[in-house]
Amino acid sequence: MFDLWEDNIAIISPAGIISYANKSWKQFAIDNDLDPQECSEGINYLKVCQEATGEYSNEARIALEGIQDVIHGRKRTFKLEYPCHSPEKQRWFLLKATPLSKTVPTSVLLQHIDITERKLAEEDVKRKAHMLKSVGEAVIATDPQGYIDYMNKAAEELYGCRLEEVRGSNIVNVTPATATREQAREIMTELSKGRRWEGEFGVYRTDGTEFSAHVTDTPIVDDNGEMTGIIGISYDITERRLAEENLRRSKDELAAIYKNAPMIMMLLDK
Repeated sequence: MFDLWEDNIAIISPAGIISYANKSWKQFAIDNDLDPQECSEGINYLKVCQEATGEYSNEARIALEGIQDVIHGRKRTFKLEYPCHSPEKQRWFLLKATPLSKTVPTSVLLQHIDITERKLAEEDVKRKAHMLKSVGEAVIATDPQGYIDYMNKAAEELYGCRLEEVRGSNIVNVTPATATREQAREIMTELSKGRRWEGEFGVYRTDGTEFSAHVTDTPIVDDNGEMTGIIGISYDITERRLAEENLRRSKDELAAIYKNAPMIMMLLDK
C-alpha cells in the first residue's frame, strides 16, 4: 500500500532495523547516488543516524533521540524539519515518527515528507520582509478588508506602534486618516480594478498627533485577477507642506508689495 505514496516511508523495529521501505524511499536513494540495499530492509536506521558525520550530523542525532523516544513511549509522535540539499538544488524534508503499537518498545513508521516548496516560499517571504525592513518609507501590508498582516520598522516609527501590537487590527483604526468617504471609495474602486492609487491626506498616529502623508496603495492580485491584499507605502510630507505654505505666503506678501508699490511711491513723493 505504501508504494502508492509519494512520501519516503519505512518501518523500523524497536531495535531500529528497517523491516520495510517503500518504492519512494528506495528511489530517493538511487536519485542521490546511494545504494538502496544499504539504506533499506535489514539496515539499522538508528545506527545510521548515530554514526552520521558531516553537515547534517546534528540533525541526525536529534532524529535519533526523537525516534528512540517514540519507540520507548516517551513521546506519542516525533517531528523534525531538516535540510537535505544536493549540489543541484535546495531541499527540505519533514521527518515524522509514529508508533505502530501501544505496547512499548514498539515498531515505528517513518515518513520523510518533501516540504521544499513550502520552505522556499517561507524563505522568499523572509527575504522580502528583510528587504522591506530596509526600506526608508513606511510599508504596511493588509488583506483586502484592511486587516494588518505586516508593518516594517519605518512604519512602526512613523505611526508610533509595533507590528506585534496591531497585527490583525484594521488599518482604519490603527492609522485613521482625514480622507473623505468619497476619497476612500475612490481608493477602493481603483484597487479593486487592479490599479494603484496615489495621493496625499492627513493621518493620525496612535498617540493622536496628526501629520500629512503621501500614500501609495497597490493591490496584490492573484493569478485569477482577484485582489488578495494591499501594500501601502507612505511617508511624512509635513515639512514639505510647511515649506510650500511658507513659500506661498511669501509670494502673496511679495505680490501685495508689488500691487501697492504705485500708492507707496505717491505717498513718498508727497
